[in-house]
Amino acid sequence: MISFILPYILKSKNFAIGIIGVLLLLFIISFVDNYFEAQDKIEEYKRIEAIIKNQNENTKENVQIIKKRTNNLNIDDRKRLLEKMFSE
Repeated sequence: MISFILPYILKSKNFAIGIIGVLLLLFIISFVDNYFEAQDKIEEYKRIEAIIKNQNENTKENVQIIKKRTNNLNIDDRKRLLEKMFSE
């Protein structure tokens, strides 16, 4: 790309303006590239955040189910459950 622009810069009457124009063009191209790369990363982070939020909700639901199960157990069942947990 630079090889196409360079002859026009060298032929121009004001060489400094040509160099500034090329630098500005390269800056704009790199800015646009970085912008779209950042947008892709933001979308990826949003996707990961949604997955983690879903996993956290599932964990909370599982904890509630376990609490309900343990609340419904009588004292003997709780003792057996504790013995199983600590014997392993």
